[in-house]
Amino acid sequence: MQLTGAMPEEALRGTLFALRDPSHELGFEAALAAWPDEWERVAQSHIDFGYTPDVVWVRQEMKNETEATERWVIYYQENFKQIFDAWFVRPDGTREHLISQSLDKPFTDRPLDFPQLAAPFALEPGASGVLVTRFWSEGTSLLPITIETEDSFARLSAIKSARNFMFYGALGAFVLAALIGSVLFRSRAAAAYAGYAGAGLLYIMHADGTAFQYLYPAWPRFNSSASVVWGGSFVFFAAFYSRTFLGTRGAYPTLHAMLGVVMAASLGLGLSMFVLDKQFVKQAFVVLALFGLLCCLGAGIAVARRKFKEVRFFVIAWTGAVVSSLLMNLIQNFGVDISQEAMYNSMRVVFVADAGLMGLALLDRYNQLRNARQSALMDSLSTAQRNLTLTRRLNDLERQMDLLEDASRRKDRAFADAIHDLRQPLQALRLSVRGSRESAVPDQTERSFLYLEQLISDYLEQLRSRDDTVTALLTAETETEQGLPLDEVLASVHEMFLPDAQDKGLRFVRVSTRHEVQTPPLEVMRIVSNLVANAIKYTDSGGVLLGCRRQGDMLRIEVHDTGPGMTAEEFLLAVQREVRLAGPGSARPGEGYGLSIASDLAVAAGGRLSRLSGGGRGCAIAAVLPLARQAAGARAEEAALG
Repeated sequence: MQLTGAMPEEALRGTLFALRDPSHELGFEAALAAWPDEWERVAQSHIDFGYTPDVVWVRQEMKNETEATERWVIYYQENFKQIFDAWFVRPDGTREHLISQSLDKPFTDRPLDFPQLAAPFALEPGASGVLVTRFWSEGTSLLPITIETEDSFARLSAIKSARNFMFYGALGAFVLAALIGSVLFRSRAAAAYAGYAGAGLLYIMHADGTAFQYLYPAWPRFNSSASVVWGGSFVFFAAFYSRTFLGTRGAYPTLHAMLGVVMAASLGLGLSMFVLDKQFVKQAFVVLALFGLLCCLGAGIAVARRKFKEVRFFVIAWTGAVVSSLLMNLIQNFGVDISQEAMYNSMRVVFVADAGLMGLALLDRYNQLRNARQSALMDSLSTAQRNLTLTRRLNDLERQMDLLEDASRRKDRAFADAIHDLRQPLQALRLSVRGSRESAVPDQTERSFLYLEQLISDYLEQLRSRDDTVTALLTAETETEQGLPLDEVLASVHEMFLPDAQDKGLRFVRVSTRHEVQTPPLEVMRIVSNLVANAIKYTDSGGVLLGCRRQGDMLRIEVHDTGPGMTAEEFLLAVQREVRLAGPGSARPGEGYGLSIASDLAVAAGGRLSRLSGGGRGCAIAAVLPLARQAAGARAEEAALG
């Protein structure tokens, strides 16, 4: 090799020779004596035999072709080798031991205060000599080499120091900001991010040699394994941060378990270096890092399918990290001829960009959560206002109900009927309002309010106008298709009594209908409410079914239940005034008005109340009312009820 100045890595291609020693016992003299028979020319511009257990010897012949340069520096772009020696041999056979490193020598034993392996040597203009290097690594055997002048090495050292500390400062600022944010906002994601970014920072500092130079210069044995410690920590915190940021616990159990496997693997592989070959562990960690980062990226992509806006920066950041890790695997595991300097520079760029994007992801998540909280607060205020209005209307109904109850103690049968009609739907409505957490009042709840408000208003108006209200209350209007359709009336009854059924663990099913009856909706609601209230009250398990079936020019509104049932004789007694049957249901609260009121209203409407016979369990009562018109889909209804 002709030295004409600083010699970059590429200029050394074809000038390097290597000798491999699998026994680790070859001495300096024996190695030189094996020249040239056992030495092989290296085709690449650097030494790279992969993860080999062999000690590698390197030989470089050189001649100084400059006119004035005497001081040179051999620069190995590696921070540490477990065994490392370099000699300069002159033509007369004298040799100078330039650098010697082992697992017992601290950083201060190096000839230059430089984070990577480098040693000065003297070669006068026109003189020649041989550089001999011997090394073994628990990691990869990759060893890039350049020859520098004193001036070029000083420039290189200054540039590397400035670049490194700019990178450390930028990434350190992100770590500090994340730690402050984790304390101020009590954010687990920010704390996990600080661990992830901090481990990445320490890994790069180790790769640069700065960690050995400044953090633990007296601990060469720890530095020997620091790549496993910091690399494993990086993979662990990367998966932990991904789980925390993406909120995989509960929402994405498969992703949560996958990232948990990555965390466990990084811990297990790190601990295995105490029992397994460290070279194997270090090689495995390079693969594990790629696998772990792919899992983090895959988890982000999976979540982005549902919440892209929340994780967009997260996905972009991990994409860069995966590319950088893939580059490291290509160099160290597949021998791809890419400059190690280019690899570490890409890692630095990716780490800073990644840290910035992750920081943006955290800020973006914080802003979205804040907006979501504000939206939830507005919804809560709106719900509170709505519930306040509903409660006020409910209170008005209850006050009017108190008036009717007071009147019922003094008035005749009509007001007792009114109280019975109102008590059950009012209780159902009270449960619906007090249990409401929706953002808008359901249509059925609104219809229930209108129904009760109208019914109570009618009763109070009749109370004020006259005492004899029986005829007015029991006279059914005969106008056809007045007010709500029959199906909506039945839907309102179903909505009112559904909370009561659910409280008892009953199924309450309604079959839709297209038929209409001549009876006004208010009277239909009174009849059906009494039937449904009785069915729910006397049924302990099973369910209640509400539906319609056509019978000639009449329509049967049927209520089926799975309660104890009643005989034909018991039914005839039950439709009488203030009769409660003995049996399992007799201990339940009630005045015995239900079937009587429903029967009176059905008769007044031109129909009747009838008990349906059947061999099954439970009871079936039907209000038979005059049809207003033919309903479509009668066959489907009969099939559903059948």
